[in-house]
Formats: sequence, C-alpha cells, structure tokens
Amino acid sequence: MSAILLRVSFFFLLLGSSLSVGAQYIPTAVEGANWVLLNSNTPNYADGFTVFAQVIAGDSIVDGRHYKKLYQHRIVYVDTAMGPRLAPPYQVLPERELIGLLRDDTTNQRVYGRVHRFYSESRALSPDTLLQDYNLEVGDTVRGYYFFDFDPFRITVTEKGSINIFGAERPYLSTYGYDFYQGVGSEEYGPLSGGSYFRTNMYSYRLIDYCVGEFSDCDLVLTSTSNLVLAESVRLFPNPAQNEVFLELELKRSHQQAYLTCYDLHGRKVGERKISGLGAGPHRIAFPTADLPAGWYVLRLTLPGGSVVKQFLKTAG
Repeated sequence: MSAILLRVSFFFLLLGSSLSVGAQYIPTAVEGANWVLLNSNTPNYADGFTVFAQVIAGDSIVDGRHYKKLYQHRIVYVDTAMGPRLAPPYQVLPERELIGLLRDDTTNQRVYGRVHRFYSESRALSPDTLLQDYNLEVGDTVRGYYFFDFDPFRITVTEKGSINIFGAERPYLSTYGYDFYQGVGSEEYGPLSGGSYFRTNMYSYRLIDYCVGEFSDCDLVLTSTSNLVLAESVRLFPNPAQNEVFLELELKRSHQQAYLTCYDLHGRKVGERKISGLGAGPHRIAFPTADLPAGWYVLRLTLPGGSVVKQFLKTAG
C-alpha cells in the first residue's frame, strides 16, 4: 500500500523527534468529510464487492454533547471486462442511512461516537463510546475501536509517527497491521474502525479514498444510473418541472408494491409516495413537486428486485 512506502521515506526524518508534543490535533468529525470504503464480502450488483460512501453532514446534540452526523450511502460498483472499476468519479446512490454520531475530544486527542451495533436488532444508537485514542504511546494498549463493552483483544501500539496522506501531514498509530490516521481513522475501516462489529452490514472494509468538501469536489456524483432490469425503458417528464413529474415505464411483470422517493442533492429525503398494484405493461406514475423549492432533485422508483433513479430540475412557479 502507498501509505507504507510513504512512511518509510518519512521515518528517518521523524526519528528522534516528538511528533505529538505541540502538534495540532486533526479532528475526525468535520462537516463534509467523505470516506469511500470497499466491503469485500457483501454481494452487490455484478460481483462480490460493495462500495460505500460514509459522509458527515449536520449536527446533533445528545445528553448535552455536540455530535456530527455520520451517514452511509451505497456507491454503484461495476465489474467491467477490464477489471473492477474503483476509480473516481464514484456514482453515489441518493438513499442514506444514519449509522453514527461522532465527536472529537481535541484536548485528549480522542474520538467518541454513538453507532449501531452490528449484531443487534435494535436501531438505537449505542451509548457514547471511545472509538479511537491518538494520545497513546508505543507499548500502550489500544482500547475502544473494537466497540465492545469489554475488550477481549489486547492490541498494543507498535509504532507512532507522522505521514503525508490524504492531503495533510497526519500523525498515525500502528497496531500489528492496523494503521490509524488522525482525522481519517483506520486504513481498513475508516471513521468506524471496527465496522464489522456494528450494524453497517460490513465484514471486511478497505479504505479507498478520503476527502473533505462537497460531493462535486471529492469525485462523488449523486447518480442517475439505472439498475432496474424489470422495465424495458424509463422516462421522466416534464424536465424542468413545476407542479408534478411523471415516470413512464413498461414492466415485464406485476408488482404488488412500489415506492417513489424524492431526494435533494445532499441526499435528504424530501418526499415519498407508496404505489400498490402495478401490473405488467405500460405505466405513467405521477409525483407532486409543487411544494418543493426550486432546485435539482433525484427521484427514485423502487420495486422488488431493482430500482431506477432519475434527476430533474424544479423551477419556480
């Protein structure tokens, strides 16, 4: 991995100097932080990989503590004849799930959070939990990032240093193959460095990319790509729209239930319509847009076995 090569070049320059004393802490919970993560065990689309974007957007106060909201989007991943396509721009599907609340203790250089436990059926977030501790020294036991109430794993810090990665000079900790970068988290799991133990449907992560900024600045594109194989064709009109838009499509078979969901370009759901009794054949499905502010939106039709996403512009009435 490139991080290992970069670390070797910096090691001798950094040897003998204290990298933690006087260094400014780089926080993890910052607005607009975007992680791109590959999960190697969950089936998705054409192969055995799934790619996700984990995004910090917005604030929350719980029990008097201020947190940043961590959402998860699915990214369209296609395995082409030339091999897996992991290069940007990443096509981000508009639905998002709140998977955690993060906060930084900048004084003590620690990251805390409330997240969904993977093996729990409850949708409630965990209590405030230590996720990462960058104020450790070589030989110290790493605690917290496996997210258990107890810690059966005794993992110690084997190396501490600094490296230029993801656009900044970042202090890092190593623990027998796991690296943790300030502001980014684990090179394996990103901000939730023990993600396989939380309710994010993950087993084996790999951090592909990290960027702070708008989607357009970070090679993340809210996609209008269709993976709805149940329809011969799908057309959205009128576009631009004022009072309503229509999806026109032809279904190969009947469906008892479908959903139309509308999102703004930040991934926030702004409207939904449930549709029942769609038979095989042509359909024209309406969605009201009169109450939406002017701007760009994404409309997603979801049926059992597939979905389609279309983008439209709402103009002022």
